[in-house]
Amino acid sequence: MEIKGELKGEVAVDAKGTQTLIDAAVDLFSPATELLGLLGDTLRLARVGVAARITRRAKEIAEQNNLELTAPPLKFLANFYERASLEEPQDEEAHDRWAELLLSASSGTAVPPRFISIMAEMDGHQARLLREIFFGKQLVHDPRRSIRGKRFDAIEHEFLPSSVDDVIRELETRAIREHPIDILMDTVEFYFNAPGVHVASWLLSGAIGAEHSETLKSRSLDPELGLGLEILVSLGLLGRYQMGRVVRLPTERQISLSGEFIFITDLGIQFIVAYDSEARKIVNEKRAARKNYRPTSRR
Repeated sequence: MEIKGELKGEVAVDAKGTQTLIDAAVDLFSPATELLGLLGDTLRLARVGVAARITRRAKEIAEQNNLELTAPPLKFLANFYERASLEEPQDEEAHDRWAELLLSASSGTAVPPRFISIMAEMDGHQARLLREIFFGKQLVHDPRRSIRGKRFDAIEHEFLPSSVDDVIRELETRAIREHPIDILMDTVEFYFNAPGVHVASWLLSGAIGAEHSETLKSRSLDPELGLGLEILVSLGLLGRYQMGRVVRLPTERQISLSGEFIFITDLGIQFIVAYDSEARKIVNEKRAARKNYRPTSRR
């Protein structure tokens, strides 16, 4: 069977390789439905072996968790296998993500077609970065000088500009006189480098004249994170909030704080839940604990 690719190239897929995938799919969704018989006629795969490996991995996970699966619609499977088959044969981490996504679609969870496209556009670095932001594992800060002992949770509560303003107003109200600048930044760093939100960069400056200011404290965006964050924002999985605010600390100088906050969107939560069992467990626990769980319609 000869397949014409979108880039005006040609990819050859033999009938034996396609049958390997069909056999794996039949084994996963047994008893097979009629649509599986049509699968071989609709797929345009570059690497049937990769797709078969992902399917077998899905079966392993399903057996480990005693999951009963039902084959998703043909439209989903054809699109899924076409995109998943493009992963590198040795990239087991990517295979696991695709396998988990297939399991979600096969166990009653709604998996929008857009999730297949998003998964295909992500690499391992971006997937790990999204996961780190979801779990709040990116940075760990000493909370001893923070006025808030518990971190913000953007998985459970919507991150808004007012979330930052509330913290700054509390600092201003307390009128802290000993090390106010250190306490300000320790609070921001600790409170907002948390589940679902990350302080990407900030600059704290103080006026020393009519047209001049000096940098009091700052942290720039890590170059290694920059591109990954940009891609995740472009995919709609993360949002960005850039703020600038005058802070009224007990000092004669005017203090200004500017910063960039990265936070997970509702799409990002739904997406990671579709392929990450640990994230899914956390979200389900939060939903069970709170009847008024974070809404999913704001973006």
